[in-house]
Amino acid sequence: MTYRLLIGRLGEFGSTVMLECSTGFYLGVGHRTLRCLANGTWEGSDDPALCKIISCGELPTPPFGTKLGTLTTFGATAIFMCNHGYTLVGSHVRECGADGLWSGAETKCLAGHCDSPDPIVNGHISGDGSSYRDTVVYQCMLGYRLIGTSVRICQQDHRWSGTTPVCVPITCGHPGNPANGRTNGQLSMKIKLDTVDPYYIFHPRCRLGVSLEETRLKATMEELKSWMAELHEDPSKFSEPKFPTECFFLTLHTHHLSILPCCRRYIRRLRAIRELNRTVEELKNSESQWKDSPLASRHREMLKRCKTQLKKLVRAKACADVGLLDENLLRRSLQFYSTVIQLILRMVDPAYPNITLPLNPEIPKSFAALPEFYVEDVAEFLLFVVQYSPQVLYEPCVQDVVTFLVVFICSQHYIRNPYLIAKLVEVLFVTNPAVQPRTQRFSEMMENHPLSIKHLVPALMKFYTDVEHTGATSEFYDKFTIRYHISTIFKSLWQNIAHHGTFMEEFNSGKQFVRYINMLINDTTFLLDESLESLKRIHEVQEEMKNKEQWDQLPREQQQSRQSQLTQDERVSRSYLALATETVEMFHILTKQVQKPFLRPELGPRLAAMLNFNLQQLCGPKCRDLKVENPEKYGFEPKKLLDQLTDIYLQLDCARFAKAIADDQRSYSRELFEEVISKMRKAGIKSSIAIEKFKLLSEKVEEIVAKNSQSEMDYSDAPDEFKDPLMDTLMTDPVMLPSGNIMDRSIILRHLLNSPTDPFNRQPLTESMLESVPELKERIHAWMREKQGARPF
Repeated sequence: MTYRLLIGRLGEFGSTVMLECSTGFYLGVGHRTLRCLANGTWEGSDDPALCKIISCGELPTPPFGTKLGTLTTFGATAIFMCNHGYTLVGSHVRECGADGLWSGAETKCLAGHCDSPDPIVNGHISGDGSSYRDTVVYQCMLGYRLIGTSVRICQQDHRWSGTTPVCVPITCGHPGNPANGRTNGQLSMKIKLDTVDPYYIFHPRCRLGVSLEETRLKATMEELKSWMAELHEDPSKFSEPKFPTECFFLTLHTHHLSILPCCRRYIRRLRAIRELNRTVEELKNSESQWKDSPLASRHREMLKRCKTQLKKLVRAKACADVGLLDENLLRRSLQFYSTVIQLILRMVDPAYPNITLPLNPEIPKSFAALPEFYVEDVAEFLLFVVQYSPQVLYEPCVQDVVTFLVVFICSQHYIRNPYLIAKLVEVLFVTNPAVQPRTQRFSEMMENHPLSIKHLVPALMKFYTDVEHTGATSEFYDKFTIRYHISTIFKSLWQNIAHHGTFMEEFNSGKQFVRYINMLINDTTFLLDESLESLKRIHEVQEEMKNKEQWDQLPREQQQSRQSQLTQDERVSRSYLALATETVEMFHILTKQVQKPFLRPELGPRLAAMLNFNLQQLCGPKCRDLKVENPEKYGFEPKKLLDQLTDIYLQLDCARFAKAIADDQRSYSRELFEEVISKMRKAGIKSSIAIEKFKLLSEKVEEIVAKNSQSEMDYSDAPDEFKDPLMDTLMTDPVMLPSGNIMDRSIILRHLLNSPTDPFNRQPLTESMLESVPELKERIHAWMREKQGARPF
């Protein structure tokens, strides 16, 4: 047991010490803090503290195995062995740690038996064994080729290694043109890329007639006109357009005018079908309410029209399924777009396929002047294929597609429109196995791409923060969807050990990661607040509808209004809760890996305030307002949310974070933390050791709250020049802004994370422009020491 001085000098009257247990022990009974009294005794010494050794609980003996070791307290070890014929999975030796948890993973003794391997379409499986280390071999039927690993091995965890391969049809390529004729639709398939002139669309004799008004990838209208004028000054610079070049670009524009509009129409048609189905169901379900009303004939007519329109759309969809979803068509289009990608990548780096990052900071003018839809069409086509025909992505050409996505997501300065980058990010999101399991191999190619391992994580982190300000009118709501996509990708990348090094570099690099954390705090604050508020409104309407007698007395218009509001709130709640859950999970993952950035002066107080507020929502006096019918319908898991939030507290547990919690006067209270502890115990959300740790954190916070109260009294008469002009709080590290105003460093840094401007004149401002004011800082600290010295005991 050790003593830590809190107040005064050790042994003097009024001094206070806190008892701390050695590693592996916790305070069981007695007073945690002792105060030196005027009579020369320590207050609380009549009830001496006792440190008890931490217990990790009993470890069960695995079935078909044995365990050596019976102790369960700190430092104890348990050794596991499996019976003959069984394989040990998990940890062979586990040790009871100071956190009250056993080290390693749960130990199991497995017989190594796997279920039947997944079947393969257009192929067969050879090999009958399904025991540990048995193998099966996948083979394709005549006319098909295998994409993926042909051999899979039964592993210790009862699963077959790798993923199920697929058999795709073998294509013979272009058959060649017949004598005195041609083959429609495939003139560009055999064109060699070296014969295509990338400057063709700027040629005076270009057949395409691309308007100068067409949005370009990077060039502005003025830059485009200036560069085109330079090109056309000497027409001899242009060679005569060749047939292969014209075929290539005509095919590209044909896709833009035919295939892509059909894809968009197909998606709109499906959306209309869903909406009409929903309308028909709502009208049918509410028929008992309107069949005897004056609006009955109107509703019947609407129901009839909806059913008629629904039949037309379903027939149109069936036709589109045959034509648009034809695999040969989509496969040829993907192969063509792969060629377009190669052309674009050669424009930004002639060394392609040996491309390197970062790209040349000087953007080639020929690339900057390309129509924006050249890249946008590729992204939209990929999004369509992933959703409606993912098997097409097993073509060999997808390697170029992966490189294309990684290069431009990691080179965001090459594309002016942030929403185009967002579409490329969306492609990575929809091909994530958590979203579309059938594109796992594509996702693995992306994650293991050499450029991805080194550059993708920092690029996505930068885009996560940059998307805060896009200039669009809908930027506030768009950013949540984009960030949800990035968070999902991050979770997948974190599971790939190859990316751990890049993640850790970003965690420790400083400002970029700090900006990212700040945006996470902003998003979590807004999304959880909106989610929980919508749940409260849902609860209110559901309670009204439960009281049938009172509900029936409401006018029909008011009932319809309340039901309409309920439907809207349910939709909002589902959407925001999905986004909020993702951001909280990111916090949970990040705070477990690294703590220091979260404790910075500009972040710690905001994070603590956000956590405290949401704890108050979940466990405060009004938490019953969140109780709704079928919470899983909205994705609301209060126990899981409380578990994750309290985990974040424990993962950041230290003196600095305890002070940040105590400084939050809006939401923090001792009663709140006591209620949180009570709910965790009652619901079995955490182990007794974890709850005890949370209780100790609460005690540390209370000690700081008491100190803060004394400090507020001591510093209540601080001169105005010692106070921050925005927050009216005592400054501890004053800095001067270019405008001449003086602010506390932590407060202005917090402001700069959200807006890089001077708060007094809105002029651009960065951290490097701040100047320390050492003379004022010394006067403030001298005044504080004087106040502390004059404090009566």
